[in-house]
Amino acid sequence: MFMIFFDKIKRLFKTNERISPEKVKEVLGEKPLGTKEESPNEIDAGADLKSASEKSELLDILDSVKINYESIGFEKMQSEAEAIANYVRSLLQDLNKFQPHIKDKKQIDGIIEAIGRKIKLIARHGLALKNLLAILEDHYYTPVAEALNKINEKINKKEIQNIIDNVEKQRRLVVAMENSLTKVAGYDELFNPERNPEYKKEIEREARERLIHGHLNELLDSILLTATDKTLNIKSQIKGFNPIDEAKRLI
Repeated sequence: MFMIFFDKIKRLFKTNERISPEKVKEVLGEKPLGTKEESPNEIDAGADLKSASEKSELLDILDSVKINYESIGFEKMQSEAEAIANYVRSLLQDLNKFQPHIKDKKQIDGIIEAIGRKIKLIARHGLALKNLLAILEDHYYTPVAEALNKINEKINKKEIQNIIDNVEKQRRLVVAMENSLTKVAGYDELFNPERNPEYKKEIEREARERLIHGHLNELLDSILLTATDKTLNIKSQIKGFNPIDEAKRLI
């Protein structure tokens, strides 16, 4: 053992370089002055402290999301959606009555008047529903998605990403219904006598070409899935699963 130590010293002094005291201490196995070797317990304590601080920061982000479910107005949303669905079904029946073989002008005018009146009601209730959906977006989806994305940028967990994907999937259903409402409400510009002097011709053309039928059925499907189905609707999904609480559990 002594010979190994002696060989180290000999090799050190064989070079022509100036030997610093620090180099000698390194060979002797001594620590330079002012250094302190951390014990495993001290390292673990520092890591735990950092972990606790990071967790607190993440929880603060999630706690900043305050959801006021009363302000969202789920019941009003559902009642508006049901009213629109009823008018859409009735409008489809009126459109199906409009057949080329009908020659009675009075009968045709009655059908045209009913179609114009119902599309106006759909547009009016559609505007009210779109306002409610905008509140849902601003008061729920936007703050929830922003908070979840913010924490997942820091911890990058697959489970958190799954929650984000679920929230975004719900949001896409809302956007799809908004788009359907916009398409159908657009017919009010064509069918409204106050806005279009040629409204009768437009109603006849649309009834025969049946493009409006596709838009109305698309809106019905969207309303069923998003607003009126008791198990699949947005209200049930939101109240049945709290993404913020679930994310807290995963941190």
